[in-house]
This record gives sequence, C-alpha cells and structure tokens, in this order.
Amino acid sequence: MEQNNYDSKALIKNMPTAFAHHKVIFDKKGNPVDYIFLDINNKFEEFTGLKKEEVINKKATEVLDNIIDSPFDWIKLYGNLSLNGGSKSFERYSEPLDSWYQVQAYSQKKGFFTTLFNDISEWVKQRKELKMMNFTVDNSDMLIFRTTPEGITDYVNETVLEKLGYKREEIVGKNAKMFLKTDNYIERKRFWKKIKKLTSMTYERKYITKSGKEFPVEITSQYFKYGNKEYEFAFAKDISKRKKTKEKMKATKDKYETVFSSSPVGIILEDKKGNIIEVNKMMTKMSGYSKEELEGSNVFDKFVLPEKREEAQENIKKIIEEDQEI
Repeated sequence: MEQNNYDSKALIKNMPTAFAHHKVIFDKKGNPVDYIFLDINNKFEEFTGLKKEEVINKKATEVLDNIIDSPFDWIKLYGNLSLNGGSKSFERYSEPLDSWYQVQAYSQKKGFFTTLFNDISEWVKQRKELKMMNFTVDNSDMLIFRTTPEGITDYVNETVLEKLGYKREEIVGKNAKMFLKTDNYIERKRFWKKIKKLTSMTYERKYITKSGKEFPVEITSQYFKYGNKEYEFAFAKDISKRKKTKEKMKATKDKYETVFSSSPVGIILEDKKGNIIEVNKMMTKMSGYSKEELEGSNVFDKFVLPEKREEAQENIKKIIEEDQEI
C-alpha cells in the first residue's frame, strides 16, 4: 500500500496536466464563499506562475486577487460541485490568471473538489485567428481553398461555389483535382514536398466548372500548420481578362510586325537620341546598308548631314515629346 501511495503521489506531481485539490469554505447559510488550496503539482506551478509555498493552505481570495470581481463565479461553481458531486468539463478564461484553461473538475467527497486543467491560451488565440481568417476569406473576391496534404478539400469560400457552380457538399471532402484541368495537374506528393520546402509559391493553372467550362487562374499556395494539422491555402485569381488582353496585344504585335517587315517604304524605329533600334527590309534596300550595320548605330551618323544635325534633333524632340508629325 505504501508503495502504491508513493507511486500515485509521484504520478500526480509529475503528470503533464495541472492538478489542484481544494476544500470549500461555506458561510452560516451553507453558501460557498471561498476555497482553500490543499495540494498542487509541478504543472500547476508552471501554468499559473504560483509556487507551492504561496498557495498551500491559503484561500483562493488570498492567492487570486481579483477572483471576486471576475465575471465568472468560480467559487460558486466549485462550491456547488463539492456539494452535489459529479464532474464538469469546460473551457474558460481566468481573469485572475489572465489565461485560457481547459478544465476537468470533480468531487468525490462532500466539501472537497479537484481540478485538472491545461493552459490552452495559445490554441484559443490560433482558433480566433483562424475564425477571423475564415471571415476574411468568405468575403474575398478570390477563390480560396484549404486542402489537406493528400489533396482533399476541407474548406472553400463562397466565391469558389459561385465561380465553379458547385454546392459546398459537392466539393468539401473531395479531391481538389476534380476542378483542375488534368494536363496541368501536379502529382500531389511531389507538390506537397515542394510547398513545405518553399512555404509559398505562385503559378498558373486552369479550373473547370461543373458545367465543363474552363478558365485560367493565377494561384498562390501557402503552407499552413494549425496545431498538429498541416494544410495548403490556395488563393486563386481569375485571369481570363488578363489573358484576353495579352492575346490581343500579341495579335496587334504580330500585325505590326507583318506590316513593318513587308512595307513598300523604308522604316526606321529609333529612340529620342537617334539610336536605331530596328529597320525593315526596304530601308536596307534603299540605304545600301545591311540590317546589322544599321541596328545599333545612330541615325545622325548614318543619314544626317552635320549642318542638319541640330534641326534633326529638334524634330525628334517634337515628334516624341510633343506628339507632332513632321
């Protein structure tokens, strides 16, 4: 028996959860008005910052300065528990200790109670941040997904549902490749290894709506760890308009290059200093210079008489800076 008693005391002393045993003080009417600390363990000291010699055989009102003013009535809760027996589990912010705790309280003897608790302040903070993040992403015009390392979608914002045409239950819990075009889908294990190493990367892909319509997106993927869980947050932007504009610019450029190269008149493209950037075939034919001889040289050296140099410089200035035709 002595060995078992010793082992249980050693276990309580060194357990990874805070432990405290108390005796409740009642007034003449039988109402709980205070409680006394009878025993605590090492984790209690670590979580609360209170030392054993500061609390043992002391009243809660002596140890915890503002427990009476706390919005939550700790004394009443524990007092009633010690009278009625049983147990209670809850999460609660402790004003006296300025921390969040996950508490398991129970009573095996009338007038006494025991608490086991863990400090969850950091976890509560992360949970609030995640909740705020969820609010932000729900109201974003970007398509936002949260996926597991295996590629399973476990959260999407409203924009995803609107753009892809799915209901939430049709996407959440399914593999993300269902709305990615197959020919540009990266094998998940290779992708996850890369995102963990880089923590963030941006790339282009094509999404497919429920109706089969494709549209291009620019995705920024970020590695995120919440507690022991790992996720990828993907922020996707519809770049259809950008792609169309780029295609129009390319078409315009192609048209310009066709006109430039096949024009029956000589054309020189030059900067404001007269440096020749490009010439067409007709210009080489008219001047007798090769393309290599002209491009990279200066128009004043090749084509302008010394006495006309100042006038030519003034003309270039009027054309470029004042948008005049000469």
